[in-house]
Amino acid sequence: MVGASTRGEQVWSEARRLNDLGDFRAAARALDEARQVLAEAPEHDLEAARMRVRVDVTGALTALELDGYAAAADLLRTARSRAGQLAAPDLVALTHIQHGVVEARSGSWGRARDELLAALELRDHLGTVEQCSTLITLGLAELSLRRLGEATGHLEQARALAADHDLDAHLFKATHNLGCVHFVAGDVPRALTLMAEADAMPVQVSRDRALLDHAEALLDAGLVDEAADLLQTALASAQTEGHRLDEGDILLDLARCAVLRGDRDTARRDARRAVAAFRSRQARSRRALAELFLAGLDLAEGAPAERALAAASLWESSDPRTTEQVEAVLLTAEVEIARDRPTVARQALRRLGPTSSLRLPVQLHAHHLRALVADRLGDDEEFAEVARQASDALATAQSSLRSLELRAAVAQHAARLAQLDLARAVRHGSAAACIETVERWRGASARAEELTLSADDQTAALLQELRWLASGMSPGAPEDPVEREARIADLQQRISARARLGRGTADGPVAASLTAEELVTALPAGTAYLTFGQTDGRLYAAVVTGEGEYRLHDVGPEEEVEEAVATLRRDLRGLAFAERLPQLRTTLAAALAESGARLGGLLLDPLADVVGSCARLVVSPNPMLHALAWACLPQVEHRPVTVTPSASRWVRDHQDGPVAVRRVSAHAGPGLPEASDEVGMVSRTWAPDTGARSGPGRATARDVARALAEDDLVHVAAHGQHSGDNPLFSSLRLHDGPLYAHDLAPAVHARHVVLSACDVGRARIRGGGEALGMTAALLSLGARCVVAAVAPLPDAVSAQAAAVYHQQLVAGTDAAAALASAVRETPGAQALVCFGSDLQIRR
Repeated sequence: MVGASTRGEQVWSEARRLNDLGDFRAAARALDEARQVLAEAPEHDLEAARMRVRVDVTGALTALELDGYAAAADLLRTARSRAGQLAAPDLVALTHIQHGVVEARSGSWGRARDELLAALELRDHLGTVEQCSTLITLGLAELSLRRLGEATGHLEQARALAADHDLDAHLFKATHNLGCVHFVAGDVPRALTLMAEADAMPVQVSRDRALLDHAEALLDAGLVDEAADLLQTALASAQTEGHRLDEGDILLDLARCAVLRGDRDTARRDARRAVAAFRSRQARSRRALAELFLAGLDLAEGAPAERALAAASLWESSDPRTTEQVEAVLLTAEVEIARDRPTVARQALRRLGPTSSLRLPVQLHAHHLRALVADRLGDDEEFAEVARQASDALATAQSSLRSLELRAAVAQHAARLAQLDLARAVRHGSAAACIETVERWRGASARAEELTLSADDQTAALLQELRWLASGMSPGAPEDPVEREARIADLQQRISARARLGRGTADGPVAASLTAEELVTALPAGTAYLTFGQTDGRLYAAVVTGEGEYRLHDVGPEEEVEEAVATLRRDLRGLAFAERLPQLRTTLAAALAESGARLGGLLLDPLADVVGSCARLVVSPNPMLHALAWACLPQVEHRPVTVTPSASRWVRDHQDGPVAVRRVSAHAGPGLPEASDEVGMVSRTWAPDTGARSGPGRATARDVARALAEDDLVHVAAHGQHSGDNPLFSSLRLHDGPLYAHDLAPAVHARHVVLSACDVGRARIRGGGEALGMTAALLSLGARCVVAAVAPLPDAVSAQAAAVYHQQLVAGTDAAAALASAVRETPGAQALVCFGSDLQIRR
């Protein structure tokens, strides 16, 4: 007959399993059953007495999740007392381990660390599983106290121990938590790699916390929508399983997402729900953190500062290290700035010390507050230094990323400081300062290390499957359109996730931001550089010429300019689709002329005395003007226009000089009657000197990708599609399906690319001002100049413009001037834009 202690152990083991799965209600029932079984054991049964201690130790975590901290602490006190009476150091060690877990789950990291170190002093009395659990939780505590070296050491030990003893659940936790260490250290790609490695492990554990950590990494990377989607998945799971502590943490991160989206009402609602979740489990530290967040919302909306100061005082520290302590310092500084006490705010911020060890969003928040203080004190020198440090931090962070998407996304963390910087330059009325300010932030990625991507067989296979599905050629494609779209969305998500993995090189300091004086030196005589920026609801234009003449112009309210831009784009697209309707075409052509004149009047008429005498324009647009067909503005008067991501990028390419073209190829996609003739004409135009070739009659994605990787100049006559929701899935339509921006890895050798049809010149602009799309990807990966359309083009118009354009290039005309000639000689070709640099060909 099985004894009470044996039966109790069996039930207790089931309770532990249920705890690991996060089913705390079922675990509580199993623990109660174990206690009832053990109560039947004889008083002198030592194994039963030891098992009662283990049951209470396990029950502490269950009690924490269901009843709160006090209930968990009571159970642990009882368990430790019984373990002492039994003279059982192994059980005493277990109480320290579980107490560390309870304190960690409650957000009391210092006490958690003390308990776990006490457990490690009794390591010789612990089994492998307990040692591994202790190291994992201790690593997490060290991480939360910003002791990253110690955290890494403990977690690497745990990973090795778990791998050697086939402890799958512990290997999952150690690997995931090591990803968290890299996340806090600022290495987001490595963090995402380790988290993805853990997520792929086929082990049955509760994954709410893993999803939460993954979402926080995405949030730090600036991928707010992606983070919010993951958090909603985690929230549903936590609520279903009754994991109130995880639910509170998830809600607090959803509130942070809402703030980044500008939705303060949702942020306040989610943060209040987080407070309620933490209160229900007496998690005082976590509740205090949520109330700190709410106090910050109140302060931003003009509420009295007392609540914010009271919330911050709970985390007062002379040496702020934890996330909570740092956030408290930042909130205190915000309070003092709101009280118009910038000197006191400066003193608070000095307690942070060097900010380079902070996560990028927190670091840039601190820089923003330091800049606000310097602005209030009229300390121009300090403001300039803070802006430089913040911009360099952003460029350095972008250098460490091998994902074009992440480089664009992280820039939004600097948006508030960039806005303050521009508002200050406008306030001073200085065009030179505005140019330098816009360049400091818009040109950050141009100062980062050159982007290189790794070829990856798994990603290539996913892209091929996506191509088959999108083209309808996949034999296994679902017939149900809803199911098919779901598979496409899943493939896109997996491809995007893989593209974010891997760390770039960030060795040494980044290049200094370009100054207005350096820009003037680089500008040829007769060239005007225009940059646009938005602040305080208005659009501003700053211009400088090669002769050193500056002008700053208040263009007007954002809404007025946005409406004028939208009207122009609508008229341009309408005209393209009215090619075979002469009567409608005449009406739309008149409408386009009117909308172009109106927008040109807003943007350029007030600058006519400066810009009017210049033979060519170089434009660095803000998001509102990015995909603008400048040739539609009569004020441009068929002058060469180059649209560049930043002055730094344009100057660098300009100083590199002419580009040698020895290999030229042209490729035709399906559905364009004139495409074959067009690519044949391109090849004949270049053939005498370059060995130019036409691609296969039915060009595939592989053909074009190979050409971009090998040839100097690539011309593609193919329909394109800009994907606004997933810009790196913008594509060119080829005979085997779409060629995506994601297909361009590992690099683009072609220095000049012509995309002569459709609107692949469009882009989605992230919150930090960085563009994403096919054209932006080509420029980021090595192309010096891309000619592309920002609206649909009729097939015949595209072919005629291409003929003139390449004839001009071969004759020695630079890309911007050649395109101006092509547009002038081809009615309806205004949608073509020269992006990047006004490339000069060397023959």
